[in-house]
Amino acid sequence: MMAKGLLHNSYWVRKFRTRIHYLDTDKDGLITRHDFVLLADRMVQKAKMSGEGEERTRRNVMGIWNACGVPDDAVVKSEDVLRLFAELLEAGHDMKPFFNSYFDAMDFNNNGQISKEEYGIWFDCVGIGRDRLDAAFEAMDTDRDGILSRSEFVAAGLEYCFGLDETSKNQLMYGGLID
Repeated sequence: MMAKGLLHNSYWVRKFRTRIHYLDTDKDGLITRHDFVLLADRMVQKAKMSGEGEERTRRNVMGIWNACGVPDDAVVKSEDVLRLFAELLEAGHDMKPFFNSYFDAMDFNNNGQISKEEYGIWFDCVGIGRDRLDAAFEAMDTDRDGILSRSEFVAAGLEYCFGLDETSKNQLMYGGLID
């Protein structure tokens, strides 16, 4: 998939500002490796994990950072992240590893699917209100079986990245767009 002129599309910009807002875990206006360490800490604590599950979650959350292709010591202003994501997508960067890492990080019990409760824990950890959970989950659960398969989750993520249809339900992936 490839798209052009993303920074000139107000809908796409709003989607990615939403995404960046939630990736900035410590809300300092910068995206750093520390944001992902903090996110992993919150996920481990909220899901009450230890041992192998904790290690797997930490590794998978850091896989999200690594899938962005930035050095560990990178410090990027939120607005620059918007430009970098646009450049990656416009260059045809494969976003599947990014969303596969997200999926693996949210699959707390490692059963190959994400339950609504698991997705809700992630909402809690990034600061999205639980009142937005049902609509977001239902938008991605295309076969209506009450769980998210890897293929459903990755497809929703790719639609979020590349889709320019303002009526797409996948804009709800992050609980809806912020202003």
